[in-house]
Amino acid sequence: MRKQKMIDQSLGMGRRHFIRNTILSTAGLWLAPEMVLPSTENWQRKYGRPKSIVVIGAGLAGLAAAYELKKLGHNVRVLEAQLRPGGRVLTCRESFSDGLYAELGAARIPENHDWTWKYIREFDLKTTPFHPSALDFIHFVKGKQIRYTRSFYPALRQYPYNFSREELNMGLSGLKKNSLGKLIARVGDMTQKTWPGSDLKQYDSLTLQAYLSQLGYSPGVYKLLTLGLLDPEGSDLSLLELLRQIALNSDENLSKIEGGNDRLPMAMAKKISPCIQYGCQVTSIVLQDKKVALQYKQRDTHHSLAPERVICTLPFSALKDIELKNISLFKANLIKSSYYPPVSRVLLQVNKRYWLSEGLNGFVRTDAPSEIFHTTYDHPSPRGILSVYFKMGASKKLQKLSEQERIEHAISHVDKVMPGIRKHVEGGIAKCWSEDPWTRGAVNVCRVGQMSLMPKVMEPEGNIHFAGEHASAWHGWMQGALESGNRAAKEVHEAI
Repeated sequence: MRKQKMIDQSLGMGRRHFIRNTILSTAGLWLAPEMVLPSTENWQRKYGRPKSIVVIGAGLAGLAAAYELKKLGHNVRVLEAQLRPGGRVLTCRESFSDGLYAELGAARIPENHDWTWKYIREFDLKTTPFHPSALDFIHFVKGKQIRYTRSFYPALRQYPYNFSREELNMGLSGLKKNSLGKLIARVGDMTQKTWPGSDLKQYDSLTLQAYLSQLGYSPGVYKLLTLGLLDPEGSDLSLLELLRQIALNSDENLSKIEGGNDRLPMAMAKKISPCIQYGCQVTSIVLQDKKVALQYKQRDTHHSLAPERVICTLPFSALKDIELKNISLFKANLIKSSYYPPVSRVLLQVNKRYWLSEGLNGFVRTDAPSEIFHTTYDHPSPRGILSVYFKMGASKKLQKLSEQERIEHAISHVDKVMPGIRKHVEGGIAKCWSEDPWTRGAVNVCRVGQMSLMPKVMEPEGNIHFAGEHASAWHGWMQGALESGNRAAKEVHEAI
């Protein structure tokens, strides 16, 4: 009773924060991060012997699930196709000099992502702000450089869009609050497993562009709110998807892990190292009455397993390539119709941080769409790395190029935004996530009509459970992977 009261109080607190649109500490979907699952002794008294469990994938979702289940005394085996843990958390070090490193995958940690912070604290990792505290940011729109700071947003008149007089008077912060804030407060707690309900179907059938148009906003408002994020290829995303992204992922006070974000999955994997089998590519998953039949390949040898429970953390984009038998047609169609838009990252090493002399901090959003990060701003070396993050159509263009052409394309892109890089660039590397055979994309997002199906994505199919950022309220974030891993672990743990 006391535990349930604590959970109820925590959930209540999360809703109050959500309504105020601060969401400083949501409670998670079913179990608050600061809570723990029942002890092994108590569980065995209630449910009996430990279970045999296979976790597919050693990304953050799989690591979290296996880590928590091992603590509870279950027999856990993790099958990972690659030779490293972390999945889409991928820090690059070996390609650069002077101890520099940068992220090819997950880069940012919002202050309200409680599951991520739970594990950061648990493994005693240090963090640092993602953004520097000084100098100017840039919005780059139609070839125009527009500067701003954390405390000072530019006037809308500086943007090459046509705004109404009322919109100009609201300013950027006012537009964000008035265009979406009221709707966010009305659509309920987006962290709930059953969200969105049928009452929100009308919003799932809308795009953000259509919704803003219905409210009478000019087209420039949509372009400004999605700057650096979307282009025409992303114009069919569900309004509910974008609302949830805005509400649950604060863009203020972002952080990163000192030494690289992959220190988190590395620390988790170290704790359960004997349970992980690397180089194991799952080829078949067959649901049976009381067990799950698994086939996997390690090097040129084929193996079989028959665990009682399976937690599949593979992104649906990769799961499409695996034989999956005896699941419902509905879930099979969900997997088949999942959407992982193209994104790419190019890391450029420079011998001098030339942009600093111009009063710039190296952080940019463009209408390409793309973002530029100077993630080595806190590194003592005079050298630095600029991370160029291409999305949607901009990423598709990159995929058609060779490695050297991709690097040259990124250099040209940066030179338009912050001229002068050609004198200082020493080289770089590129990563197109759509080409990655183990992910076939970076993050899951919902197109129009798909968000209403999200509760079904999280539901088990018999003895097969699903986790990963795609099976969470936090699409595309480490938070989503970690939360869903805990949720799946709880499902398996409590299954009779």
